[in-house]
Amino acid sequence: MAAGSARNDELRQLLDDERANDGARARRDRFWLARIDEEAMTLPGLLIALAETGSPAKLALLGGRTHRGRVTAVGVDLVALDDTNGANIVLPLARVVSVRTTDRQLIAVDREPSSATFRDQLLALTEQRVDVRLGLDGGIDERGTLVACGTDLVALRTISGELVYVPENHIAEIVTMST
Repeated sequence: MAAGSARNDELRQLLDDERANDGARARRDRFWLARIDEEAMTLPGLLIALAETGSPAKLALLGGRTHRGRVTAVGVDLVALDDTNGANIVLPLARVVSVRTTDRQLIAVDREPSSATFRDQLLALTEQRVDVRLGLDGGIDERGTLVACGTDLVALRTISGELVYVPENHIAEIVTMST
């Protein structure tokens, strides 16, 4: 019986060692998977995750503008959000300097954005003759209806009938009110 008991002890020890090794392997795998996720993290991926979860965010832009709301779309070079005041906002992705969330966990998503571009949005809003507020570099705002979108220039008709021409690369944000 002592030989059987010794074998049982050896078997128990072998099983305990295997469980410990499995646990160590699982911890190592989780560590490396998390590390890969962190290294694959992108701004569009983060914004896509925020859109999917509906988590509120605060986006800070070059020039000091900020917007709070929920991300609704992410394109190749744009992010759209519904802000807390009910406005729909389209921002060039290159102008986003930080994203603040209330989430306590690190969000790491490696997904591709939609093929929509900032220019696509300008063209669509011009076709629809939508009233907008264009936030421009230097803190300047122009309000009116988009009436033309050229190669690198957009035209906006103000309420007084004046035309305002704006180089596309100086548009920091497009704001429309939700209906």
